[in-house]
Amino acid sequence: MFDGILPIIFIVVYFLLMRYVLPKFGVAT
Repeated sequence: MFDGILPIIFIVVYFLLMRYVLPKFGVAT
C-alpha cells in the first residue's frame, strides 16, 4: 500500500524543495 504512496510523497517533497527552499539559497534553476 505504501509502495504506491511513498513515490508520490517523494515527488511532492522534491517539488516543494525546488519551488520554495532552494530559491532562498539562490540555487533556483
